[in-house]
This record gives sequence, C-alpha cells and structure tokens, in this order.
Amino acid sequence: MGKIILTISLVLAIITSFGACSKEPSAQEIVDGVIDSLDEIRTYQFDIDMTVGIAGEAEGEKVEATMVIDLDGAWDLENSQMKIDMAMSMEGLPEFGEDRIEIGIETYLVSDSIYMMMDVPEMDPTWMKSEMPEGYRGRMSQVESQIKLLEAAQVKVAGSETIEGTDCYVLQLTLDTGEQLWQLAMQQLTLTGDEVPDVTDEFLQEMFPSFSVKQWIAKDTYFPIKAEIDMVVDPYSAAMNLQAEGSMPTDIYMVLLLYNYNQPVSIELPPEAEEAELQEIRAKANSEAAVVRTAAAAYYAENERWPTNSTELSDYLDREPCALYHFDDQGRIDSVSNQTGYTAELSWDAKKQEWYR
Repeated sequence: MGKIILTISLVLAIITSFGACSKEPSAQEIVDGVIDSLDEIRTYQFDIDMTVGIAGEAEGEKVEATMVIDLDGAWDLENSQMKIDMAMSMEGLPEFGEDRIEIGIETYLVSDSIYMMMDVPEMDPTWMKSEMPEGYRGRMSQVESQIKLLEAAQVKVAGSETIEGTDCYVLQLTLDTGEQLWQLAMQQLTLTGDEVPDVTDEFLQEMFPSFSVKQWIAKDTYFPIKAEIDMVVDPYSAAMNLQAEGSMPTDIYMVLLLYNYNQPVSIELPPEAEEAELQEIRAKANSEAAVVRTAAAAYYAENERWPTNSTELSDYLDREPCALYHFDDQGRIDSVSNQTGYTAELSWDAKKQEWYR
C-alpha cells in the first residue's frame, strides 16, 4: 500500500516542519523576541509525543490505522551535534495485517555525517552512515524550523500559563493559506534544494482541512517551552491527481516540550555506530571480491585453468582492484597482498571468502 507509506512520509515531514515551534507585549514583539533569542541558544533537549490516526478508503479498500511516536533528543549547536531516540508503534496497516509493529530508530548528527540505527522486527539492528545532504542540518533543527513557522504565521497572544515552573506567554498561530503549510512541508521533503512544486487551491483546501498550533514562550528568555499541534491532512483527496478514488484523512496530534536550555549535554556515538563506517568499507571490499571471483570464473571458462592472481584478469575487470588477489587450484581466493584503498585496514578470511577486521 504505497499510499500509506506516502501518507506517513508526508505526516512526518509536516511534523518535522512544526516540531520546533514554539509579552503584555504585542504578538509581534514576542515573535521578534523569540527570533532574537535564538542566537543565545547553545544547547537544549526536547521530547515529542505524537499520535497519528489514519482512517478512510482508497481504491475500494478500507483503512484504519494508528501510529504512536515517542521521541526524545538533544542538540549541541556549538559543536553541531544532535541525538534523537524514537520509538514508533503502528497498528492496522494493511502491509502488516493485524499485527502491531514496533520500530526503534536512533539517529546522530556528528560533523557532516548521519548515523542511524533501525530496530525493525525480524531484522538485526544495523547502523548506517551517510553524508549529510546540503541543508539537512537546518531542516532537522527545531530552531531554524521555528523561525520559518513564526515568519509564516499570523500570531495572537492567547494568555499566560506556567509550564514546568516557567511563566510563559501562550501564542495561537494561524497560517492564512494551505499554501504556507505546503511550502513548509515540502521544505522538509525536498532536501536537495529543488523547487517546491506548484499546486492548485483546490488541492490545498482538501489537503489541509484543519490546522491549529499553540506555543508557550518563556517570559524571561523568550525561549520556546512547549507547542501543541492539532491538524488533519488528507493527501488522497481527488485533488491529488493520483487517479485514485477515495479519501484518507489523517488526524495528527503532537505535544513538544523543550527544556534544559544551555545546560551541558553529552552526545557520544555508541561503539556500534562508530563501526558503521567500517561496515560500509567491508561491504565495498566484499563486493569487489565477488566481482573478482566472477572474473576468475570467466577466465577459467576460456582458458581451462584458474588464474594465479588478479593481474591476469585485466580483460575481465572494469578497473583494477584495491588488492592483489591470489587463487588456489580450485579458484578460491587463498590470500591477498598489495592492499590499498578500502581494503587497506582489512584482512582476508580464506575460509569464509570474505574481508573482515
């Protein structure tokens, strides 16, 4: 059910857009104070509790699913580091039958790299490392996302409340048009800087039938303390031009808490995450070894003997390997030498026919 996956992706993108949201003075003075105070934020921690309900019908199939997300994290802005732990449970998705699915995701941003581990049922937890796309850090930052929302919204002061001992202004945010919601959501999905696609007014009206955001801003520092988001998204209305009948409204309710501003935070990669780069190197090296073995088999088919080493395979390989592979009389790689590139720090296991460290 590709539609369900797209719905969840869009929901998460929208929530990411507003996850950082969050005197008396006028509403505009409060907004200006919040924006000015952002330069004073060096570290902070945050919790997000979110419930997503999907109910409707698409292409004749009834769908009723629930997704619950609990997320906690920390930002060290001075050192450009972030950590997020997320627990997600899903129930009622057609792809998984009646089963309740529990998924854990642990993410670190360190320097210019993203480290992510997914704990998915029936799969071994695996760490992955990737380069951070341009603009990704800003889109993941609650601070920068908050600025975008405050600049886009109409803001009204709705009173004062105390949150966890902090006196706060309560702000009610309203976006004039669905187009503003669309722009904020697409900024999260379009990480490559591509132009946000244009959509019709009809599309926007059916996409965002309901939207409400409240924020609580500390009176003394203007730091955001809490935000509540209550909205309905319907990406499978007729305006989607997906040539599919039906409607799948998605109810989203989220509470965000931000705290421990400018307090020391410790963000350290687990040893398993540090090994993610090594796993990537091993994967490349073992892929090369597989190509070399295939080339050796082709050599044997033409010459009725196995090559002595990989220097005899130049006509069968697109490029020179990062090591010199030596073959036994059965065509197995029994040793390697002259290791360079991604094989330099690895060792060859002749019994398992694979690289290891």
